[in-house]
Amino acid sequence: MAILTELSSDVAGEGLCQRDVHTGTIYVDAHGKRVSAPLDAEDYVLDDSDEDELVEDESNAQTLYAQVEDNKLDASTEFKLDLIIWCMPFLFIFELLNILIQQQYHETVTVTGEIKTVATRLPPLCLLIWWTQRESRRWLVQLTMLSVGTVSGAYFIYLVNDASYLANMAQTPALGTLWIYAIVRLDLTYALLCLGLVGTFLWAQGLSLRRTNMVQMPPKKSAIAAAANKTGKKKKWSKGKVKDKAQNAVYLDKILYERVIKEVPTFKMITPSVLIDRLKINGSMARLAIRHFEREGQIKPLIHHNGQLVYTRTGSD
Repeated sequence: MAILTELSSDVAGEGLCQRDVHTGTIYVDAHGKRVSAPLDAEDYVLDDSDEDELVEDESNAQTLYAQVEDNKLDASTEFKLDLIIWCMPFLFIFELLNILIQQQYHETVTVTGEIKTVATRLPPLCLLIWWTQRESRRWLVQLTMLSVGTVSGAYFIYLVNDASYLANMAQTPALGTLWIYAIVRLDLTYALLCLGLVGTFLWAQGLSLRRTNMVQMPPKKSAIAAAANKTGKKKKWSKGKVKDKAQNAVYLDKILYERVIKEVPTFKMITPSVLIDRLKINGSMARLAIRHFEREGQIKPLIHHNGQLVYTRTGSD
């Protein structure tokens, strides 16, 4: 140890090494050998200039931190801004789905109508977003979003496949928006689980992502004529027959559709002839309406009479 101390003092005296005051290590340059030795307590001495720099850096850091804290928004304002930022994209998603479903059924889109729809349908979604932002228990948020996403996704697919025109118009935009929000809020594992559960429901019920039994609304009279005549060829009718066809060639617009949906299930005896006579629609529309109500379970076959099947309302005596 004495030899090491003597060697280090000699080398340091000749300017061949440097002493690190922080670690107590002596580094010898290329002319000597590298050695290490602990320094005594009195050797740990910092230069006054180094102390001034450390104090100045600490003061600058504290000043910067104080400025950041002063410019920071309060918790209430920050929460409100986050809520607005979360609500805006899902407002646009809801509006997009609502316009698409109206275009699908040839409905006229108006600014006033869209404002009323958004004002009545969006507050529940905003309330859900507020709760998920405010709730601190992450496990509860994940479990709730998993349940909401599974139920809304399964019901959305059910409506697309089996529900009526009015049910699709009223419910699918909100359900689609709710489903998308639930998937966004879920962690990846739970999001995949949610989609898997919805896919299992789709497979078990034999449903499809595309609607195959949708009630079509013919946009032109040529479509009505083509539906009445499967071959698409023109038939020669008497003037009275042509006049009767023209009178019964009614568009299946929203008002007529609502009338059919409301009145037909109240009839005790339902046949294509009865619908043509009471509702003033053509035969193809009458048969289409009967198939729709039979599929929905609102009417049931009663008897076959004079070459046509007679139906009655479900639950009638």
